[in-house]
Amino acid sequence: MNDVKIRMNQVAVLVLFSSLMTGCVKSGSSTESGVAAAIGEEKITTTQVEKVFKERYYDVILDNLIDNRLLEIKAKELGIQQVNDPDEKKLNGLQGELQQRKFLLKAILMKTLDDNTLKKFYGEQKGELESLSSIRARVYKIDHQLASKFITLHQNEKDHTKLEKELGIATSQIESVEVTFDDPIYQQLRSLKTGEVTMVMQGQEHLIVLVEDIKSGEPLVWPKDRDKIAEAYLLTHTGEEQLKLLDKLRSEYKIQKRDVQALTIKTS
Repeated sequence: MNDVKIRMNQVAVLVLFSSLMTGCVKSGSSTESGVAAAIGEEKITTTQVEKVFKERYYDVILDNLIDNRLLEIKAKELGIQQVNDPDEKKLNGLQGELQQRKFLLKAILMKTLDDNTLKKFYGEQKGELESLSSIRARVYKIDHQLASKFITLHQNEKDHTKLEKELGIATSQIESVEVTFDDPIYQQLRSLKTGEVTMVMQGQEHLIVLVEDIKSGEPLVWPKDRDKIAEAYLLTHTGEEQLKLLDKLRSEYKIQKRDVQALTIKTS
């Protein structure tokens, strides 16, 4: 899992780096050709930038581009659409690329996960899977200062409507949602009881969540509920399964990598 997180963080940083580098070499009317930046009389040349790029970042960026292309090829083979959530079509740039990879990865794994692995997981987690539930929650999108006050005051005042009024929380800052076990924040809420409140992470955003009701779900049965069992499995095993999938795809397809020393980066 740590390897996957490191890899994804590298993708984000390096895509940004590449964008900055491209902008740097294209902005050029006020700087000399071949000069990326100047500090007084001291100059940083595009040759220096290229050298650092080749030595430190080229292999990592190339490997991640290869991984992305392998996922796209496999998705096409399986008949998977590249964007399966209408809201995600609004994303672009780096965030869009990361979301696209996330969607393709999950869709491919859902279709290709080994049934023996899922059956073993089902056998080990059967009692837990039988008690899967959905949680009706009240989500507050408020700043940290207000969130801290809400959590502190909630210890003595359990009536959330009074707290909302007292703290001046607008209805536009509150959303009632149904959280199911395949939702990323489900794991952060599952240990709470009705009426309890906590702070959760959703991407880079902190949210205050109040549990309003917990509804017990139907027991999952193999193989009828294979997809739901697969989703439950991926909640805790996506990292290792991603590495296994990419290793398998790399062995299936012929990949030829060009030596970085033979690469020439155009700077104009």
